[in-house]
Amino acid sequence: MSYRLRIQENAGNFTKTDEKIAHYFLKHPQEAVLLSVGELGAATKTSPTAIMRFVKKINYEGLNELRIAIAQGEKEIQPESTLIVEKTDSVSAVKSTMVNLICDSAGTTGALNADALLEKAIKMIREADTLYLFGVGASGIVAEDLYHKLVRINKRCMFDVKSNVQTMYSVHATKKDAYIAFSYSGESHEVNAAVAECKENGVPGIAVSGAVASSLSKLADIWIKLPSMEKDLRIGAIQSRYASLMISDILFLGIAQANYEEMEENLKRTRQIVKQLNK
Repeated sequence: MSYRLRIQENAGNFTKTDEKIAHYFLKHPQEAVLLSVGELGAATKTSPTAIMRFVKKINYEGLNELRIAIAQGEKEIQPESTLIVEKTDSVSAVKSTMVNLICDSAGTTGALNADALLEKAIKMIREADTLYLFGVGASGIVAEDLYHKLVRINKRCMFDVKSNVQTMYSVHATKKDAYIAFSYSGESHEVNAAVAECKENGVPGIAVSGAVASSLSKLADIWIKLPSMEKDLRIGAIQSRYASLMISDILFLGIAQANYEEMEENLKRTRQIVKQLNK
């Protein structure tokens, strides 16, 4: 397991001091391998003791072992454009890049989230009277996709592409309901406003967001992690979208399993009525 994945996997247990150290190792790996424990403490504005505690927390025996893991991991990472593809790439090269990107994203997403965590999330959704879905931008696309799937199997849920309407919905959510909030950064003002309102109302919920602790992850009862793979400057949400859709589909299939025969019948009926509309 790479040092980056170990950091992301343990992010839910980090203190604020741990978060500072994690951010430094993820953003400045080349510098980190050259610094002593004292210099790392100064660079992260923490302390040598905090550095060593962090190293143990991500399951390394010592700082030297972490340094070796960072050096090996960075050597395996190929230089990449912020736009993912190069100007001179052929269609074949673009296709290959996308296949690798999707596979890496799916594999890392699966490794980051334990089965027990996903089962807990599915149970929460199954038991909810109404499920509220929040997300804007690319995350809104994922939320809307899940909304359409759930409507087809007769799961009561609420979603609107307008963020202000999502916030209005949150006012009416109760303890018998639940929510899923999609936000890669975890800092979307609109999404967090809706989730904060739900929390005020005692509504349980799930955050699907990046593996680095965020405002959203701290608000939610369950934090499903997305790999921190996207660059700050990017052509669009690609890896994060695929990872979010994977989680969305896992949750959907888990919900649908609750009553398999009824789900099959609901899918048939909705397909028939849609066919009539398309005549």
